[in-house]
Amino acid sequence: MNSTSVANQNRNTSVDTFRLLAALCVIILHLEYPALPGDFAILLRLLSRWAIPFFFIISGYYFAIQNTDNRQLQTQKTVGRLIWIFLLWSIIYIPVIADQHDFNTVLQRVFSPNFIFFGSFLHLWFISSLIFGYLFIAFCDQFNLKYILILSSVAFVVIALINGPYPIFNTLYPLGFGFSNHWLSIPFLTVGYYFHKKGYPSWWLSLILIVIGAAAQVWEVRFIYHQYRLSAYQHEFLIGTIPFALGMTGLALNNLRWLRWTVPGNWGREYSLGIYLIHPLVIYIVSKWVYSFVPKISETALWQALFPVIMLGLCILLLSMIQRWLPRLFNFLFGKHVPAA
Repeated sequence: MNSTSVANQNRNTSVDTFRLLAALCVIILHLEYPALPGDFAILLRLLSRWAIPFFFIISGYYFAIQNTDNRQLQTQKTVGRLIWIFLLWSIIYIPVIADQHDFNTVLQRVFSPNFIFFGSFLHLWFISSLIFGYLFIAFCDQFNLKYILILSSVAFVVIALINGPYPIFNTLYPLGFGFSNHWLSIPFLTVGYYFHKKGYPSWWLSLILIVIGAAAQVWEVRFIYHQYRLSAYQHEFLIGTIPFALGMTGLALNNLRWLRWTVPGNWGREYSLGIYLIHPLVIYIVSKWVYSFVPKISETALWQALFPVIMLGLCILLLSMIQRWLPRLFNFLFGKHVPAA
């Protein structure tokens, strides 16, 4: 049995359902909510922060499954597919950047050394981070550096925290959270890898972790504002994000019967990556079209509350149409012509 068959055999519907929910949370994080009550908008964003760590953990989990029978971790095909996606979608977003800014901005982004971290559009950092994460884990595995991997994972989490919500040091050359955030793939991929090797939290422990993570994030934003005067609205990663993401992933992996939703699971399995890649483009096009005809609608609380769900639905519709009527284009856009495992 090849590794692709093993991966498919070990999939469960609840994980794929959670993929779709996480994709919705990513969309939520990439929108603004000035018309909604401030505390509600902050809570909405805080409780959506689990999505990116979840995607990293699940990627690490299935990466371990794909390498179950391998003496050494095999990354070539997975990384090759991700590089293809990263470069292709960097090209796709060039017209959007040119329209939002100018062609000089396009040149600055494409030819900047930071391109390897962020691509041409900022949300592509996730793909780049996955690439570096897989390569780092494979390197540590190749040379039996398990403890280096664990220590590095802890260090990257600490670096992200002190360059983000906890600026406890004034360094001469601050990394900036955008750069330090890039390396968070390593600790969370590692967690996913060990979830498969050593086991994941039970459903009841997962629920406890979710509650602890939610409460911790609410407490943290209050503490951070009091201590550092940083807005609670802008935090991208907090200490409480970690148990929350671990709990959501554990809940998904337990494959509980009441979480096995076939249709959302199918959408999550087929389209979660596509939703992540295409949603800024859909938001850009729909916003320009809708706001040109109904300019005041963007200021209403109802529209802002429904907009993420509308965008998710449009992404699924668009992706399903491409998959059905233009299957070769679908495979081309998401690197499916490059074997992932």
